[in-house]
Amino acid sequence: MELSEEEKNERVDQLLKKADELLGRVDDLKEQLDHSEGGYSKLIGKIEAEKSFVSSLLSKDTPVKENSLRSTNLIHLEALTYTAENIGHVTRVMSPLKFLTQDQDKINIVVDVIGQNGKVWVKVTARNAEALHRTWLDGGDYGDHDIVQQVQFYQLASQQNPVGYTHPKVHVVFYNGVTQDIVDELSELGVTVHGHIFNDIDEAKTGRPTLPVFPGVDDQEESTSESGVSNKPLVNMDVTTLIALVSELSHGGCTFSFKESYIEDLAKQERKTPFLSPMEDFIKNKDLIVCKTALRDFQNILDTIAGPNELARAKRLLKRIRVVEDQLSARSETLTESNRIKRNSKITFGTGDALGAITTTGGRVSRPHPPIPCLDKKKQSNPEKVLNPQMPTHVPSLFADSIHVELAEEIRLGGGIGWICLSRR
Repeated sequence: MELSEEEKNERVDQLLKKADELLGRVDDLKEQLDHSEGGYSKLIGKIEAEKSFVSSLLSKDTPVKENSLRSTNLIHLEALTYTAENIGHVTRVMSPLKFLTQDQDKINIVVDVIGQNGKVWVKVTARNAEALHRTWLDGGDYGDHDIVQQVQFYQLASQQNPVGYTHPKVHVVFYNGVTQDIVDELSELGVTVHGHIFNDIDEAKTGRPTLPVFPGVDDQEESTSESGVSNKPLVNMDVTTLIALVSELSHGGCTFSFKESYIEDLAKQERKTPFLSPMEDFIKNKDLIVCKTALRDFQNILDTIAGPNELARAKRLLKRIRVVEDQLSARSETLTESNRIKRNSKITFGTGDALGAITTTGGRVSRPHPPIPCLDKKKQSNPEKVLNPQMPTHVPSLFADSIHVELAEEIRLGGGIGWICLSRR
């Protein structure tokens, strides 16, 4: 149906206002999404493109049809933005990923929203419930996949892209509602559904959906099983992490200047981006472990160079950590020890891999650099001097590459310390 000039201008004006509103809402998500893979610029670009398309309709001399305005993707982008605002701890939007089918075909998918710090993948659809139901019944037209098939792709991709040894949970947001039949099938697949649920397709034709809600999604507190075993995520700490957590340099010592250039660089980085706060946030509500080899190396360093403040911090820290036996995973057993792959590093990372634990390290896989030294200014008469400890062997990039770990997440922390999450491919 063709619109009159007045109707066209009114509808276009409404859509332009909607686009501007979305741009403002996405800008509020900038802090969470404005990184290399966050998707902030991509989402902004998509909205801007739709805005340009709608604006172009004003300059057309020919009549504009109703379908031309309905074909805009603004409603989908609105649904995606709404989900990113409400799912909690969103880290990415429109995130491209790959997975292999059972036939070993490589498939590309785009995860609409990744929330709960990577633990939840969300498929977002803004199609009306009647259209979704008919596509589901017919199996799609011209090779299109219905919503259940799309979700199954998400689940398969999730199994191949673990985050910290756990597979992301798949959720679906139905911005304009969904029928009970589709919900029942998705529930059998273990998928969580958000959106207004219509009893049947007849109700979907005339009913008006309410906005999706997200009860309990943000409640990620870990529990204890009936057997008494903690269900908290495991975090395996290497020596460099332990040092950074007790070092004077990360507890105010960075305010001094140092003659040694690499320590001065670490102090500058620590002043710019402190290490402790983000690290403590990461290990909060997690089960902290250390293998016996890493603990022995840490104790040797403390006995050699640690000052009284560092010794006191180490004592408090070790009360929070559970000591586990050294154990190598099958794939770490195959590594050949060398100048670049030291025995103790192999044991530390191998233990984490065997237990399915995220391993934290002061070493960066991409570009190794010296970890924070132990430094207690009260132990020195001149704070510009620094002890020259024999630091634990740095984990080289070759080690990570050799055991085929996935760099699931890397965060630049203060003091030159980064931590990496290692998980199975």
